[in-house]
Amino acid sequence: MYFRLESYAVNTFVDYLRRVFRYNSSWVNSGLDIVQFPSGSVELAFEQFFEDNEKYPVITVQSMGGTLAPIAFNDFIDSYDYDEVPFGNRMQASVVVDDTNVLAVQLPPVTSDDTARAIRATFAAVNIASSGDDIQANLYQNYQTSPTLVASASIRGTTDTTFKSMYSEFFPFTQLTGQDYWVTFQSASGSQYYAGIDTTAVTCYQYPSGSANVTGSINGGVVLPAFMRYGTNFEGSCVIRCMAKNSTKEAYKLSELVAQYFTLAKHAQLSRLPDATDGTRLGELFAGPESAGEFTGKDISIRNIRLGGVENRRRGENDIIFTVGVTVDFFAEWHEDYAAQPLHDITETIIPYDP
Repeated sequence: MYFRLESYAVNTFVDYLRRVFRYNSSWVNSGLDIVQFPSGSVELAFEQFFEDNEKYPVITVQSMGGTLAPIAFNDFIDSYDYDEVPFGNRMQASVVVDDTNVLAVQLPPVTSDDTARAIRATFAAVNIASSGDDIQANLYQNYQTSPTLVASASIRGTTDTTFKSMYSEFFPFTQLTGQDYWVTFQSASGSQYYAGIDTTAVTCYQYPSGSANVTGSINGGVVLPAFMRYGTNFEGSCVIRCMAKNSTKEAYKLSELVAQYFTLAKHAQLSRLPDATDGTRLGELFAGPESAGEFTGKDISIRNIRLGGVENRRRGENDIIFTVGVTVDFFAEWHEDYAAQPLHDITETIIPYDP
């Protein structure tokens, strides 16, 4: 089950605001003033606020509830028959696999707790005369300590000397309950194949099997079981109350910064690197994980941001607490995946008709 609902949003927003005010101690409002808060790098944001320990200024984050809105008819999102965790995604080198030269490949650690349904790899026959037999793929648990065979697959042989993606299902499907899973590839005597290798992959391989680990992997992946997904969107709202003691100016400035940083979070990420601008780096300028905005990378989509008016309440005989609320509307989601049996083949039954 996967869900990103109210509690997740509140915790994510609190963590984000704490980092904003930890990474920044002052802001220059060009042509107007310099904005500073006396708390400096002290945490200002909390999920809830206990009045007997009041320290100002302070920010509190509270969920205002939300609506579970259908993503699709009858809450059925889609069926997936080709969910794959890649070993590598391009071919930069190759090794020869035959009956004596066995290639061993580490499964990516992210497959832990998944179920291995099938294997996909890139092979080519060395030549037409010395190929054609199937390639045996064996899945081992605890491969580097005490290897135990847990599943196997037979990849159909070929005489094609061009590299092609080849696929075969494991028997049985195997729940991966640890980290040290490896797949070995070996062909029958008399058949030789080139296996495509991605040398930039972050996992390891051994060639031949039993030798030292080398960084890289095959150009292919481990295929996970087919599944059907049900779930809904979550259209929620949070109110972020920015409070200051005896100063409407502090309350306004705090709320304005909060509204701006929540807008920036759709496009940028918080950063302490020297090239950061007011503690943020724009995702469009970078590749990889940094290309996504702060909340996009956390599976939250910000819809609307609204600034409220100033409110006040008396605290004791001499102090007035001024509060400006920032309301943030957001999208999140939840879903549940149900294992499904994929369609393997269709059997034809021919019945002759004699008139």
